[in-house]
Amino acid sequence: MLKQRSGVYLVEFHWSNASDEEDFHVIAVNCHLRLVFCNTLGALPFSLGAARGKVLEHESDATHDNVAARFRITCVTRVWRVLSHCG
Repeated sequence: MLKQRSGVYLVEFHWSNASDEEDFHVIAVNCHLRLVFCNTLGALPFSLGAARGKVLEHESDATHDNVAARFRITCVTRVWRVLSHCG
């Protein structure tokens, strides 16, 4: 999802917590703003560094991996693209 140039997506998945218990979760991925929104972890930029609180100047495959690693995703179950209707 993070390689998309535009669009807003809802991603439903199972993730594991610090004690390796799995739980269901949904996040919003806003490719226009280059941010992932999560009610647990907050807003994470696509250019997130490996160290907590570090944001890099440019995105890369490594920074995308840093974002994904924060969620400890075990299985993605659904992805929806959010569409707007004007008129």
